[in-house]
Amino acid sequence: MGFVDWAKDSAAQAVINKALAGIGSVEKLAIDRTAKSITGRLTLQGETTAIAITVNGYELGTGPDGDRWRIASVSAERPWLAELGARWLVKRWFPLPPSVPRRQLEMVL
Repeated sequence: MGFVDWAKDSAAQAVINKALAGIGSVEKLAIDRTAKSITGRLTLQGETTAIAITVNGYELGTGPDGDRWRIASVSAERPWLAELGARWLVKRWFPLPPSVPRRQLEMVL
């Protein structure tokens, strides 16, 4: 991984950690921009070890309420976390936070 990819992954990790405040944090994050996948290790409150999670496919779009994104599928080391992702994250559109303009996100993803 080159410096530019490392910097982009680090920027994405900081944004995700902000969203996970009070729930946990991302220890490690890697984005495969060609495959549109994201792998990471999450340290969640109440868990004794970090949990590997993978987002398989993601998409950015624009809807009636502005810019948004969605996940095609998710897998995780813990079955409960994979099921949570399947029920609440997969194929649902989520608005992009105003603090993260789509143009910047496209550069990172």
